[in-house]
Amino acid sequence: MEEIHSKILITNIMELNKLLGNPRLYPQKKVIEVQIPQLQHQENEDLTRRINHYQNSCGCKEGLLFGLICLLLFLILSFANGKPLSLSLTGLSVGSFIAGAVIGKFGTMLFLRIGIRIYLDHLFTKTHKYDEIGMYSNR
Repeated sequence: MEEIHSKILITNIMELNKLLGNPRLYPQKKVIEVQIPQLQHQENEDLTRRINHYQNSCGCKEGLLFGLICLLLFLILSFANGKPLSLSLTGLSVGSFIAGAVIGKFGTMLFLRIGIRIYLDHLFTKTHKYDEIGMYSNR
């Protein structure tokens, strides 16, 4: 079981922007709780769940999966075209795995980052909370 290093309480939109503005390449291992007074209880709970998923995901599993898929596709296509196993084919296979892993990891992180920003924009637009909470920056 992973150890949680700290708990962060978010009570306003500026704290939320600061938290989401920090780029990360690994899981934060922090529990984040959102209690913005201007939001309803259910909105705070949904936001807490989504932010914890975003903050504690690093894309490693997806990177591994995508890397393996790229490696398998490369090998299948190579053998289907009648290419014999060689040192250059092995190097290209490793390269396709690494490229797939990097694309999978960073693609997942980008997808999660865009997803949380879209959700926040939708939440604050739908609830008209811009004026009450403070201007939400979509940067």
